[in-house]
Amino acid sequence: MSSSPKESERVLRVSTDDVPPDRRQAYWQEAIARLHLAVDLDPDRSAGFSAALTAVALDDVNLVQMQTTAMAWKRPGRARDRGGEERCLFIVGQGGQVDLEQDDRQVAVGSGDMVLIDSRLSCVFSVAAQASILALSLPRGALTERIGAIDGI
Repeated sequence: MSSSPKESERVLRVSTDDVPPDRRQAYWQEAIARLHLAVDLDPDRSAGFSAALTAVALDDVNLVQMQTTAMAWKRPGRARDRGGEERCLFIVGQGGQVDLEQDDRQVAVGSGDMVLIDSRLSCVFSVAAQASILALSLPRGALTERIGAIDGI
């Protein structure tokens, strides 16, 4: 008898397609909070917002694919998962452009570009038109154990 989780327990799919436009921002914030990504959407820069994501939990690693229209959000620093662990997020651009700001550093992530986000620091994430990303979320400790200090990357 296998104790591995069922696919329905490992995969989260979220889309704003069937949500009325005036409820999409609140729905999105609530839905992605389940991924331990507490964010505050900027209503002025997220008008007409729609998005979809698929997240797969693989032990202590989450793989997330997201498509979104124009939007902006801020993620507070010291964001932790439900076990209290600090996380790192590798973001790989798949289409469009995502502008990220963290620790007074700004970067534009286009198709094929990659950036590392540290959950200990606040982060501003914005999309001017539309974008698609692939993200890998993993425990910060597991990453630093393998590659050393990541401060300042």
